[in-house]
Amino acid sequence: MPYSYSPSEIPKVKPEIKKRWVEALRSGEYNQAIGSLRKTLDDGVTVGYCCLGVLCDVVRFDPEIHGEADMHWDGNRFGGLTAEPPFAIDQYVTVGGSDDWTALIERNDGDGGPRRTFTQIADLIERHG
Repeated sequence: MPYSYSPSEIPKVKPEIKKRWVEALRSGEYNQAIGSLRKTLDDGVTVGYCCLGVLCDVVRFDPEIHGEADMHWDGNRFGGLTAEPPFAIDQYVTVGGSDDWTALIERNDGDGGPRRTFTQIADLIERHG
């Protein structure tokens, strides 16, 4: 079954944030998880992130964003929202075009096609985001 969203539908991300996000996805510092922005155990230990959770983690200490919104982790939620639209950080990281993150969610979680690694997702973001 093919993905329902093409990579060209990935939201356009501000270049400085895109660079940091792609670096973080490739860094090996984040374990990949599916189904939520961040996966935590009952004791609060983080065990993984979806690709959008990595983006949230990258921008949560950004001085241009930190003071303008409630950007913090609360369990698996970020900025008071989950990965469901509207995504909590759209207005801070995108520069127009689509604001639908489904193309990346599908590839991270394997919805409608094979799961992609963070490195593969970083490649897509570099080309299309």
